[in-house]
Amino acid sequence: MTTEVEAATTTSEESKRPVGAIIIAVIAAIVALGIFLDGRIPLTPSYAATPLADGTYDAEMWGPQAPPATAEQISLLARRDPTDPFALGAVDAPVVLVEYSDFECPFCANWANTIEPTLIADYVNTGKLRIEWNDFPVNGAAAVAAAKAGRAAAEQGKFNEFKAALYAASADVSGHPNNDIDDFVSFAATAGVPDLAKFREDATSDKYDDAVTAARNFAIMIGIQGTPTFLIGDTPFGNTDDVEAVKEVIDAQLAAIESGKKTPTEVGDTDGRDYPELVAPPVAVTTEDAPADQPATEAK
Repeated sequence: MTTEVEAATTTSEESKRPVGAIIIAVIAAIVALGIFLDGRIPLTPSYAATPLADGTYDAEMWGPQAPPATAEQISLLARRDPTDPFALGAVDAPVVLVEYSDFECPFCANWANTIEPTLIADYVNTGKLRIEWNDFPVNGAAAVAAAKAGRAAAEQGKFNEFKAALYAASADVSGHPNNDIDDFVSFAATAGVPDLAKFREDATSDKYDDAVTAARNFAIMIGIQGTPTFLIGDTPFGNTDDVEAVKEVIDAQLAAIESGKKTPTEVGDTDGRDYPELVAPPVAVTTEDAPADQPATEAK
């Protein structure tokens, strides 16, 4: 039975922690400038994650490489973990695009289907960019179920293919697709998930509940306001229909690295999950409190 993932709210003491204040302030500044984003992943990832010893993949991974303590450390939100099944691109790519998305979000589907293919062709496949997905299910039980299904596909090494199949099916849907387990199994088949019976069992079990909860809580903790939201290198970015605006930010990051003004984040030693001090005690989120999908706005 699918259960609603509980979200976190910060206490007044927790809201004073540097990571929350830093990310909220930076994202607010970007939003104030009117810079927003909008994409899709091909069915063949350019770089495969390294499987675990038993041949499966770490489908319970979530969160950052390490908690940022200063604005200069914001790029630590990128995991850069070679075993990450939710990533696409070289682990040592100079720029990482960290994505916070929801499988029920129509704006996330638009990004995946219209913006992301260009980024993959121009940057991921040339070793310049790595894309890392983070669950941020804000659209009710169907979004939570979809996040769990994504993790079931990830465990068999087919997350990016599953993501592409799901969002492709959402391209002509008006509003939220409200997919169910039969839809997820169909997407998994399209994605080439090898064991569909295991996929169905895993997607409908509670094995990923804690990871999905933790991922959503962390996104709320650092001030993510809606889906999709991105961090490109050290630049927070929202939803847009303008691929050139996205490329401009990536190119600026690459130029700064090449000139020595910035350095790529080094690959970390942590798995991105052991940060309980950053996750507030889970509480139920009401419709009024929950983050929302964010439509594209014209990039300035």
